[in-house]
Amino acid sequence: MNNSKIQIPVNIGVDVGKANLDIALHPSGELYSIPNSEAAHPAIRPNP
Repeated sequence: MNNSKIQIPVNIGVDVGKANLDIALHPSGELYSIPNSEAAHPAIRPNP
């Protein structure tokens, strides 16, 4: 049984604006835009 995991590097770009945080992931191409507010910031924190 092979339990090795393949790790793929991911680059994350964050454009910080007054109203929004625009987040891009490469190479997947995923894009997110969330309000730049204290209430929305937990949405971008990783789960422990």
